[in-house]
Amino acid sequence: MPQDILLTGASGVIGSAIARHLANAGFRLHLTSRDPARLKPLVSEISKKSGNVRTYALDLSNLQQDRQVVEMFFQQASHPFGLICNAGDLGLLGPFLGEPFEDWVKSIQQNFLGHTAMMHAFGRGFQATKRKGGAIVILSGAGLGSAISHANLSSYGTAKAALTYLAEALSLELRDLEITINAIAPGQVKSGITDQALRAGAERLGAYAESARKCMETGGVSPDLTAKLVTFLMSPSARGISGRLLSARFDQKRLREEPDNVAQDRNLYRLRRIDEELFRPAPEGKTA
Repeated sequence: MPQDILLTGASGVIGSAIARHLANAGFRLHLTSRDPARLKPLVSEISKKSGNVRTYALDLSNLQQDRQVVEMFFQQASHPFGLICNAGDLGLLGPFLGEPFEDWVKSIQQNFLGHTAMMHAFGRGFQATKRKGGAIVILSGAGLGSAISHANLSSYGTAKAALTYLAEALSLELRDLEITINAIAPGQVKSGITDQALRAGAERLGAYAESARKCMETGGVSPDLTAKLVTFLMSPSARGISGRLLSARFDQKRLREEPDNVAQDRNLYRLRRIDEELFRPAPEGKTA
């Protein structure tokens, strides 16, 4: 029986790539978007491979709606298995002290609390149905995985760092339900977030806007790398890997070749990741 997966932000560049890879792997998909009409071309494409595809309207800033979507997923899914927390945007752009604190909190609610509410409902769904065996994947985004910190992005970076730590903490709490939970740093993908940074401009975002411009010119990191890693984390080979921050660009070879060794190493690929191999200290004068 196909396993059901709920994917947020499916109409975006990374989300649609994830959906295609999961459909090819035989999963049954439940897709969300702020505007479900944007999902029609994708649904038409992947329904030929994965059968019936369900769609849901989802605004992450609406915590009640976040939980309701997960509850509908459990009602409609034959074999609930996965939750992929992919949706989000850069949120409030500007200096922390120069913007109303209430706006900063709203941005945190969208990028952190929205998916947190969904994860809570997802775990409760397993408890209520007495199910065991599932997987949660969080996209850590540009908030993590870079050696250089960026000014005027504090709400986005804070939300992504918080989600990643939550994955590490919940990996212990979700063991009894046999649910794995991991975060992925996708690298800088040419996406809606990249376009958002470009439109904000260097005056507001400095080096981050410049890196977004280069990403648009070069094409950036392929979203298929993230999609392949997500699909791997949904597979039986990854059942021992949980509570990790994984790079879509750098970690896949080792994960596929040594999944048991990775699972047994308690220190590998954690949030407090200073290994001098993949994430080196930023060059002198480029720490902000």
